[in-house]
Amino acid sequence: MNTENDDNERYGHNRDAIEAHRYWSAGQPPPLPKLGLERLLQELIGRSQEIIDTEQQLHRLLDAVIAVASDLSLPDTLRRITELAADLAEAKYAALGLLGPDGVDLIDFITVGIPTHERLKIGEPPRGKGILGVLIDLPVPLRLDNLADHPASTGFPPNHPPMGSFLGVPLRVRGEVFGNLYLTEKRGDGAFTERDEQLIVALAAAAGIAIENSRLFDVTRRREAWLTAAGDVTKSLLAGAETEETMRLVVERASTVAGGGASFLLLNDSDGGLSVRAAYGENTDETLGTRYNLSDSRLSEPHAFLAEGFVTGPGISECYSGPAVLVPLVVGDSVIGVLSVARGPGDEPYSEADMHMLESFAGQAALAVQFSRQASDRQRLAVLEDRDRIARDLHDLVIQRIFAVGLGLQSISMNIGNQVQTGKLSGLIDDLDTTIHAIRTSIFSLQQPDDEPTSLRSEALSVVSESTGTLGFEPVLTFRGPVDTLVPTSVYSDLLAVLREALSNAARHAHATHVEVRLGVGDGQVMLEVEDNGSGISADAKIGTGTTTMRTRAERHEGTCTLKPRVGGASGTVMAWQVPIHAD
Repeated sequence: MNTENDDNERYGHNRDAIEAHRYWSAGQPPPLPKLGLERLLQELIGRSQEIIDTEQQLHRLLDAVIAVASDLSLPDTLRRITELAADLAEAKYAALGLLGPDGVDLIDFITVGIPTHERLKIGEPPRGKGILGVLIDLPVPLRLDNLADHPASTGFPPNHPPMGSFLGVPLRVRGEVFGNLYLTEKRGDGAFTERDEQLIVALAAAAGIAIENSRLFDVTRRREAWLTAAGDVTKSLLAGAETEETMRLVVERASTVAGGGASFLLLNDSDGGLSVRAAYGENTDETLGTRYNLSDSRLSEPHAFLAEGFVTGPGISECYSGPAVLVPLVVGDSVIGVLSVARGPGDEPYSEADMHMLESFAGQAALAVQFSRQASDRQRLAVLEDRDRIARDLHDLVIQRIFAVGLGLQSISMNIGNQVQTGKLSGLIDDLDTTIHAIRTSIFSLQQPDDEPTSLRSEALSVVSESTGTLGFEPVLTFRGPVDTLVPTSVYSDLLAVLREALSNAARHAHATHVEVRLGVGDGQVMLEVEDNGSGISADAKIGTGTTTMRTRAERHEGTCTLKPRVGGASGTVMAWQVPIHAD
């Protein structure tokens, strides 16, 4: 029998089967196919490598998640996320764009892979247009082989490095898009793979948790800073600080903790407006005392609100026309003022958390300011009461006794026949009369508050004191009657100008060695007399410009101004300036 024909008949023309049958017939196992084994081994090696690569990537992802979660500083966390994303996806360039409160524009852009000097040559960071805007409008992963092929591509600015492959993934924090991760230029001139996308999506999920933790840590740290600032204000208050010092501390702490360029404290005034009482920041001194008529209805509500720029008005520097927070200062049911912190144009806007923490601080500051003002008022009232008591004692006891002594001396002088002794007594009586007038002047000064903004008495004292250098001696100044109460404020400027001119004439023209100034009210008139012992005036003397001006100032108030020699033939001149006190 033909064995080969039998094998062909049994196994057909399958050479491998026939060959195997022959080996088995001879009692030997057939050899394995050589090419099939190589393919199997290569496939096993390839799949093993993929498993190893996947395991390595998972380890890198785990390490990245741990690295992101280990830092609580938000700026450091964001930069770390960007660096890890570039490493995981093997990208040459990476960036993280932060979305603003409107969710449309990028307010910050963190880059990795571009040196600082090259980044400065590019210019302003992107704001979310072109391809970057696509990911903002539709926050889902976006993978492109070539940026230029996408319809939304707008090209690159000058000095920008070339970029081809692209992978973008949104960052979500509690379901809200916080920003986007952008990766470009896959190393090795390839395109980003689906596995790259999955890794970056996983990293973005972990990054969202890390970002939220960093934000909570930042809020906690800032809240602690606000509590410390409020404690500093309270500590200063308990230490007995003055109102001005307390207000300065409030604006300083508010500006420092809120990260503002400047802060302002405005308090209600008697006319229903607001006046700047304290300010902190560069070029803010010019705002002190500035008054505003604010019509914003939100200022009457006990809640903080965001604004663009500090309140408008004169004296406010242009460098504080950026984001601002205004907080009404509320004590009980009353709004006593406004606390504002402001930043410069283009600065980051204040967040809702900033506003609420400043509102809490403002409540403590309002109590501190109000308590300090009340303490100052109590101290001032105590001083005034003490001064009023001293004034009553001077009037009821000292003046009355001096007056009684003067009457007794006058009675004695009438019964003395010796003219010399009578003259001496008359001189003593005049001295007592002068003493009484001086004490009455002191009484009026004691009854006049120190911080009275329109005190004629203090203004006249200042003018007389200023003339000491020109005259070479200090003139004698006496007051008669309540000049601060009865003299209209409209007369102040002209009266003081006349006083300066008269004192100047006594120094420059009369060459006087003694000058007496008498300012008083009586019989419906304001009377100012300046008497000197100088060379006097002659009958044919020409009227100078200064004298004409003094008369004009009197006539402006329907009054008169005269120059006449001293009584008794003594050398010198008496300038008498008087105007009527109208009923209004």
